[in-house]
Amino acid sequence: LKQMPELARAWYNCGMSPARYDFKYYVGDTKDLVLYPKNSDGTPYDLSDYVTSMVIADELSMSPAWSAEAQASIVGQTIECSIQPNIGNQLISKSRYYYDVQISKTVGGKEYVFTLVKGIITPEIGVNKSNG
Repeated sequence: LKQMPELARAWYNCGMSPARYDFKYYVGDTKDLVLYPKNSDGTPYDLSDYVTSMVIADELSMSPAWSAEAQASIVGQTIECSIQPNIGNQLISKSRYYYDVQISKTVGGKEYVFTLVKGIITPEIGVNKSNG
């Protein structure tokens, strides 16, 4: 039996499920999220060799009608995500969109994927040049 990577053991041993963070997004703005993943003892997760993604979709489905990937990167022991105007301008006001922030890593030919944060984005139209 192969051992799971340290992050997987810490994540599942704690009975952790993805954190939930819902937010309003003003269409045309840049929205940044910074995540600080921690072990159960409060120390930072070792994110070495992991890649990250933030996917936004119009429905909870493996094949949504619309989806896009926001910018996401691992910087040291943090995960930095950003919804840029080119993605945000595609969101329709008064609709509901779903997102997941995940990390993944392949060990011994097996892929490990962990969803760290999920939530709902509610777009709102403001009065600014990028909306018109």
